[in-house]
This record gives sequence, C-alpha cells and structure tokens, in this order.
Amino acid sequence: MLTTTGLVSASLATAQTPLPVEATEPTSPQDTYTPDYFSQFQPQTAFDMVGRLPGFSLESDDGGRGFGQASLNILINGRRPSSKSQGPREILEQITAETVVRIEIVDGSTLDIPGLQGQVANVVVKAGELSGTWRYAARFRQRSQPQLLEGGISLTGRRGDLGFTAQVEMGQFILDEVGVENFSDADGTIFEERTERLTLSDQRPNASLNLAWTPSAGPLTGHVANLNLSGQLFNRDQSNRETFIARAPQGRTGSSFVTGGEDEYNYEIGADYAVPVGAGQFKMIGLYRYEDSDFPTRFTFAQDGETPFRQTIFRDDRESETILRGEYNVAPATDHTLQFSGEYALNTLKSDTVFTRSGRDDAFDSVEVEENRFEGFLTHGWTISDAFNLQTSIGAEYSEIDVLSIDAEPQDFIRPKGTVAASYVLNPEWTLRGSVERRVGQLGFGNFISTINVTDVNATEGNDSIVPDQRWVLEAEVQRHLAKGLSGTLTGSVQFLEDQIENIRFENGTIGPGNLDGGRSVSLEADVTWVLDELVTPGLRVEFNGAWIESELDDPITGEQRPFSGDTNWFYDLEVRYDLPGTPWAFEGEIERSVLYPSYRVDEIAQNRFIRPEVELKVIHKDFLGIQWTVGMQNMLDFRFKRERQVFNDDRLGTIRREENFTRRRGRRLIIELTDTF
Repeated sequence: MLTTTGLVSASLATAQTPLPVEATEPTSPQDTYTPDYFSQFQPQTAFDMVGRLPGFSLESDDGGRGFGQASLNILINGRRPSSKSQGPREILEQITAETVVRIEIVDGSTLDIPGLQGQVANVVVKAGELSGTWRYAARFRQRSQPQLLEGGISLTGRRGDLGFTAQVEMGQFILDEVGVENFSDADGTIFEERTERLTLSDQRPNASLNLAWTPSAGPLTGHVANLNLSGQLFNRDQSNRETFIARAPQGRTGSSFVTGGEDEYNYEIGADYAVPVGAGQFKMIGLYRYEDSDFPTRFTFAQDGETPFRQTIFRDDRESETILRGEYNVAPATDHTLQFSGEYALNTLKSDTVFTRSGRDDAFDSVEVEENRFEGFLTHGWTISDAFNLQTSIGAEYSEIDVLSIDAEPQDFIRPKGTVAASYVLNPEWTLRGSVERRVGQLGFGNFISTINVTDVNATEGNDSIVPDQRWVLEAEVQRHLAKGLSGTLTGSVQFLEDQIENIRFENGTIGPGNLDGGRSVSLEADVTWVLDELVTPGLRVEFNGAWIESELDDPITGEQRPFSGDTNWFYDLEVRYDLPGTPWAFEGEIERSVLYPSYRVDEIAQNRFIRPEVELKVIHKDFLGIQWTVGMQNMLDFRFKRERQVFNDDRLGTIRREENFTRRRGRRLIIELTDTF
C-alpha cells in the first residue's frame, strides 16, 4: 500500500533498529510504502524492498573524506548509518522484510546532513524478537571453475534496551577469459600473434557485529549508543598465460606467464553516542579502520632460443584511518534546523616494495604518508513553505599532507566547502530540485607509490606532491513520483574541476599521476520505473537507468582538448520483471551496456570496448519447499571484450611504436540462488 504526504515519522523510541545509526529525524515524507506494496515480490530483506521502490536507486558511499559529506541515500529509523566499511546493500540485507514497518521517501534538502540531496529512503524498522536471513548462490561458467562458496547469514534481535545484528558472509567471484591478441607496426602490418587465457578468483569472507543501546526509561531516556565491529579477509589470485608466434622479423616466438593478486585483511571499529543537550542533541562519533594488503607479482618471459627472463615484485601496504567527529543538532524555530559539526581525521600509509629481475640488483622502494585533516561545518535547514525547502551548508577544511619517507616540508591547504540545495514540490506528482556544491575529492594514497605493470610493460612513478581534486558541482533534477504508472528522475549536472588527477611527465622524465588545471564535465542521467499494472497487466514493470557523460580537459602532452582518462561516456541498464498474478512465479530480464572514453598515458592510448550488451534472464519461484529459488543465465549473447592500445615513441606527439589489439570472451554463466528468512 502507498500513502502520499503528510505522515510524520513514528517516534524513534517505538521503532528502533539494532543497526549503528546517526540521529536525524526526517520531516514529512513525500511517499510512504507499507509492506503491502511489496507483497507481490515476497521480499526477504529490506534490500529487496528498497530495490522495488519506483524511480529510486541506491547511492553507494563514494569513499569520501571522513563523515562530513554524506553520499549514502538511506536512513534507518530516521538516522544515518555511520559505518564506512558497509555499503547500502550490506546494511539493508541485515534487516528482514518482516521487521520493516514502512519505507518513507524524503527529500535530502529537508535533513541536517551536509551533502545529502535528492531522494532518500528512510527504512522504519520495528523492535522484534530474534529473526534472520540466509542466502546461498552457485554459479557455473563455460571454461571456468564453478563458483560454489557464495552466501551468508545474518541475525537480528533485541533484548530490553539492547539490539544487535550479527552477520557472516562469504563472497566469491571466479572469472576466466580466452582470446587472441595481435601486435602490429605503425602501418598496420601484424608482426606477432598471441593466444591468451586470463583467470581470476576472489574470496571475500567477512563478518560484522552491530550493537545499539536505546534506553526507554530512567534518567538516560533519549540517549542512543551504537557500536559497530567489522572485519574482512580478501584473497585474489589471477594469472595470464600467453603463447606468441612471430609473423615478421621484429616479432617473437615463445610464451609468457604472469601471476598476481592480493592478500588483505581489514577491520573497522566504530562507535557513536547521542545525548540531549539543551534544546538539541549532541552526537559524538569515533572510527578506526586498518587495512593490510600484500601484492605479489611473478612474471616469466620465455622466448625461443633465449634464457627466460624473470621478474618479481612484492609490495606490502598498511593503511589506517582515524576519525573523531562531534555534531550538535537543534531546531531554533519551527521551520528552522541547525547543525554545528567538527571533525578530525588522520589517514596514514606505509608501503614497502621489492623489485627483482634477471641480471639486475634488487631495488627497494618505501613510502610513508600521513594526512591530518580538520573540518568544520554549519548546516541550516529552512522549510520556507509546505512546498519549498532550502538547505545551506558552509564549511572549510584544513589539511596537512606529510610524506615522511622523503626530506621535504609538509604541504598544507585550507579549502572551502559547502552546499546550497533547494527543492520545490509543484504538486503531489512533480518535484523540482537544484543544488550548488563546492566539493573536495578523496586523495588515494596509492598515487604516492611507484608501480610496474609487467603485462603492459610500463612503469608509474609515485608523486610526492599530489593533492586532492576540487570541483564546483551544479545539479538540477526533475522528479515524478507515482505508485503506479511512470515515475522517476531526470538529473542534469555540470562540474568544473581544479587539480584533476591525470597521467603526466615529471621533470626527471618519469611518468605518473599529477594534477592539472581546469577541466569540466556535463552529464544527464535518467532513473525511471514504469509500473504497468493498470496499462498492460498486473505484476509487470520496467526499470531503466542510463546516463550520458561528456568531459573535457587540456591534454598535458598534445595541448588538445580530450575527455577525462577512462571516464564513462554512456551506459544503460534496462530490466523487465513480471510477477505472474496468483502464483509464486516471477520472470526477470535485464540488458546492460556501457561505453568508456580512452585511457591516456604520456606515451599510450588504450580503448576498452564491450562489443555486445550483457543480457541476463531469470526464473524465480518465491516459495518452493519454503525457500525462494532463482535460476538464471547470464551473458546470454556471449559478449566480447576488446582492447585497442597504441604505444608511441617518447610520447603521444611522436610516432607509433606498435599497436596491440585483443578480443576476449567470457562465456555464458548459469546461476542458482536460494534465500529464506527465519
């Protein structure tokens, strides 16, 4: 059942979730969806329910700086999830569908959360007895090992004022690609042919425990405390075996074999405590995250008649993030809300690499980087009228980046940040939104590390002076929201960038990531759901998500204007679902495709292409032996992955040294998924 307008969220004291959350009570929702609305889908978790909201798409955490700027567009009982390690899917899959009271769609500009704009789903969950969900999946692909170790189980419960959620999950992904690669000279003459086989296997076991304490009586009524513990192991094994045959004098005959991957463990400890202070609420948040990753690479090149060449690279990265944050929320007047916030973050990286190769002495590289960052924000929400909402968020950050592994002075910066966001409800069906934002990007510490790609035979030098990008973001959105019929959003965005990170040449002649002046991008994205219950037949719906992106900057080598390296040009994802009325059967079909701009290095251009769209078909039985079963086939058209790479002499202003072209195929994949609640 869908109810439009005017219901204020139920008291958080009567509908608590055991997930770690941040207090922010939303204003009146645009739309409210009760469990009856989702009954035809027989959802198992809150993730299944949110995925069926018309015209709504989940936004993942973009890995931004600290907690200051939100990107996750979900709330749990009116509060923002405070974990950085868990995405929206992980959070929502911990909540069983039977504990969901309703899902409210609220406007981000009505919330005291800086950076949160557009539609936000507030999942209202009731306190309940012990419940849980489990899931298992198996996947079988042509020419590849079966994928048999994917699944998980979660438990949610409450005793008195203490709620908990515990989850254990095993993630797995196995990939096998085969193909042919040709090397040619500048005039297109093939001088070397290669056959290759790429294999990849990922294992991702992880576990989490979330505790929530919400005293309902006594002197501590109104206090809220959350504790979040999570940990993950990650193992990636990948290999690429090639056999090559000379077709011209400059070609070679022989074989090569490269193995690589990653062995990682990480954990996160987060806690927050909210307490009433005066007319408002004060919130304290703390988080510590640590990650240790080993990257071993072994390469053997055996040309006929010559001694094999061997190279190994062993890299060990240790990264940590510490965040301390304080917030004070208060409503000085009926139509006004204020949030004062301050945050300190410490990010560190220690990386050690050993390079060995035939006939050369070993080489070593050590990098140690530390960033101290302070941030302050004032956020004001103003309900100007029943139809018009305005949010302004003004702040700045001070950042000091110190590369401890070299003898150099730290870099420090003061960067203004902020957002002005507004929404206007034309009528119950149409809403307009607009925003202007000053954004500071997250700097990946991997840009400080020197690396070698043994497959492409190129090296990337780390940059000790690199800084985060900054940008102005202007966005406008039109939304139509209906329970049945055509609903969705059309969003246009313009971005003006400073310090865009691209591949450049340094003064010493090496190549690596650096900052460029200028750059812009324009995008148009549609997210649409068409519920065809009345127009065609009950149970039929079509969902579409697609975007077109155009970017432009001045190339640091040629001086010509070109797109951002490797950026998305356009994509679409079309899904059709039919739930056969009066039966437990459902059918799904999906087709998706994307096109990327070329990737640019100082002396290379590489273009990755997907020759055909990926097509997937599924048959679902919602209650066979008490379990929901899904059987499907992925990559029905057996799409091809094609790569074209040009390598130049000196740089891209020089002549072409060689061209490389390969085409790979993955094969079709059978999937079987089982899920249930208890």
